[in-house]
Amino acid sequence: MRVFVTGIGRCGTVSFKEACSHITNYSSAHETVNPKLVYPDNHIEVNPHMRQCIREVAKKYPNEKWIHLIRNKTDNVRSLSVLDDGVIMTCYWVLRGSTIGETPIDIAETYYRDENNLIRDQLKLYVPPENTMILYLDMIQNFWKSFWEFIEAEGDFQSSIQSWDTPHNTTEEREEAARLLLLEQEKGEQE
Repeated sequence: MRVFVTGIGRCGTVSFKEACSHITNYSSAHETVNPKLVYPDNHIEVNPHMRQCIREVAKKYPNEKWIHLIRNKTDNVRSLSVLDDGVIMTCYWVLRGSTIGETPIDIAETYYRDENNLIRDQLKLYVPPENTMILYLDMIQNFWKSFWEFIEAEGDFQSSIQSWDTPHNTTEEREEAARLLLLEQEKGEQE
């Protein structure tokens, strides 16, 4: 069996993959670059980009499990609005055909709504309902056992659930990494 975990980005997928690393009867990966959409058996692919190819993956793997990971709107929108200094949201907005002038928060709120609806609708169309599960990041520890049972996971459940106590890939970490990269680029230009 394969398990596909998707969301809209900045929704906890890195932390989800970390929690899955304690599962022994599945391999797991985060954002595997895989243009042929080939995934090994007994694998958990945690990848927000998967939302763009749900139909293709579901056609290739018709009986697999899908998880729609949703982060609470306020935190997700804040994180999205500052992602890569707002470039990603601006590109989304322009490609959507919208006019410039909205605030980064307004754009991120539209993105949050549109992309979560896309995932929901695609899963309803292409995946049997008994093979889908919605997990809310802010309540993940309450429902981790349900997920564990849903995929028939084996391994160190206690370590897996405790890993949720440690945030991964936080907005602050990403902002600091972007700041350091910018400083490095500026230093390179001065040399």
